[in-house]
Amino acid sequence: MPERLHPGVYVEEVSSGVRPIEGVGTSTAAFVGVAARGIPGQATLLTSFADYSRAFGGHADGAAGYLAAAVESFFAAGGRRAYAVRVLPSDAARGSTAAVRSRVTPANADVAPEAVVFRAKGTGKWSDALRVTVREGENFPGEAFTVDVHWVEGGLARLLESFPDVRMDSSHEDYVVEVIKNGSRYIEAVDKFASFAADAALAVGNVITGTTNAAAVAPILSSKVPSTTFTVAKGAEIVFTWWDVGSEDEPKTRKVSFDAATISADDLVTKIATGNLTATKLQDGSVQVSLTLGNNAVHGNWRLAVTESLKPGVDRVLRNLGFASRSSGYNLNDSRNPLVRPLAAAYSVSGGSDGAAAVDVDDFKGDEVDRTGLHALDGLAVNLLALPGRNEVSYLSALVAYVDKRGDCMALLDGPGAPNDNFSVNAQEAKAFVDALPFRSKNAAMFYPWVKMSDPVGVGRAPTRFVAPSGVVAGIFARTDNNRGVWKAPAGIDAVVTGALGLQYDLTDAEQDTLNPIGLNCFRAFPGTGIVLWGSRCLTADAEWRYIPVRRTALFLMESLKIGMKWAVFEPNDTELWDRIRTNIYSFMLTMFREGAFQGRAPEDAFLVACDRGTNPQESVDAGMVTAKVAFAPLKPAEFVVIQVSQKALLS
Repeated sequence: MPERLHPGVYVEEVSSGVRPIEGVGTSTAAFVGVAARGIPGQATLLTSFADYSRAFGGHADGAAGYLAAAVESFFAAGGRRAYAVRVLPSDAARGSTAAVRSRVTPANADVAPEAVVFRAKGTGKWSDALRVTVREGENFPGEAFTVDVHWVEGGLARLLESFPDVRMDSSHEDYVVEVIKNGSRYIEAVDKFASFAADAALAVGNVITGTTNAAAVAPILSSKVPSTTFTVAKGAEIVFTWWDVGSEDEPKTRKVSFDAATISADDLVTKIATGNLTATKLQDGSVQVSLTLGNNAVHGNWRLAVTESLKPGVDRVLRNLGFASRSSGYNLNDSRNPLVRPLAAAYSVSGGSDGAAAVDVDDFKGDEVDRTGLHALDGLAVNLLALPGRNEVSYLSALVAYVDKRGDCMALLDGPGAPNDNFSVNAQEAKAFVDALPFRSKNAAMFYPWVKMSDPVGVGRAPTRFVAPSGVVAGIFARTDNNRGVWKAPAGIDAVVTGALGLQYDLTDAEQDTLNPIGLNCFRAFPGTGIVLWGSRCLTADAEWRYIPVRRTALFLMESLKIGMKWAVFEPNDTELWDRIRTNIYSFMLTMFREGAFQGRAPEDAFLVACDRGTNPQESVDAGMVTAKVAFAPLKPAEFVVIQVSQKALLS
């Protein structure tokens, strides 16, 4: 039995060497709009309206409820997968933590410099529920640190994300800014220490520092033995060595010998301190060792190491002194210095705001760099896009421009209408609306009128409201794709609108006859059938792409073949490759034909696949291109069924 890869499509391996092409999905919808809560500028995958309610809140009145109503209508009509994107106005604010300070304190600074600030990934009050916890690294304690992101609600904290063993070193693969940027859905890190490090004056006199307390530094001088006294072996000797990495000069050393069994922290300070090497006893009893360089030194090149001389019969002493057996240090203002890592504590995110201004078309367009608005869908496999309820020309134009640029999906446009009972647009006004549109596109379709549904947030015994058509339409498209295939027109008596109570305007046959030619797809109410979608045209004057199923079948083929042919990249561009490509595509098209996706009684009547010297002249081969041409005979809907009835005369 062949594998079912797409509704109505099976892929069989015809012969050895054939790489089966999988049919891509056709009915994943995406809705962009206003929501009660949730992270703006992020596409959230939904498989039910319950998913939407958890992430974005429930229904609301008026324009604030367009998005929720569309998503609910989509799933009620038969949709299975959708993305939702929340938009906020331009004056919405981003929440952040207070500045998290580092663990290094220069002599010429009153407090430790700021290390990092964590801020919400996107504006909005939602981020006030975030809490960021900094703790020691899991695998590299004393060197790296771990960042946990929690969601705090109702007094309970839930772990959302964790980023173990990140660092402040911008040259390291675990640089906290990049790790969180690439991995977090909720926060981003801003490196505040970089501006401190850029001030060279702060490095003078405090270039390399470490202590005998691992909790305070490591790995410069590490161990967990903060104590006022230290046990040492008589005759033991430790050696401090410092050198300029960028210089050929010989390293400088300082040897410290011990002749007593125990010494105090003060004794250790006295023994170490000399010349460039200084030592200071800290409040916890541990000892901080520093290397002081002149003003002209290139501080970023210097290193400090501490080792011990191994002598027969003399026990090792570095660990007892709180030092690692072999360690090295960095400049105070070097981001590789473990002292730079932020203090361990929990930090609340605050200051997020949903803004006071109204959303506008620019908020829906979003930013391509920040991936907000429509651009939050960049790179996602979506097929049907809508801005529910946004039927102003500027919004419609923005959506059509986006799908035309992508070239792999369709825009479902809401025709004239509104959610309230006192608003109605007749057929003549709807025609004038479409005629005045400044755009046409084979990748767009418009639907009218709005559909009456029950109102879950209305008042009264049985409140109702009018819902924008796009959500209903997307669900009907998905249902038709799953039951019949993308080549079947998503309209007709099977395209019943689930839960519909009426229409904002009831059309007659004569009125629809004026709207169908201009590409306005209508909902109709028929006795004994109910409310159905009764139109399947694209909003274009191009006769080749007049019908929705024809255009969507073409999009389905293009995406399936584009993905299915990736194996051919970097293969030798010769006749063998062309034969393999032709065989693979032919196999896929033949399977589609057998499922009834094309016109024609035989494969040669239904489709054509060419990949040979004719489609790949030498200049194309030299340019690194291989071209296959695919043509198909699409199924077109029988929009008008003509039945002629006449009398038959009896022969005498």
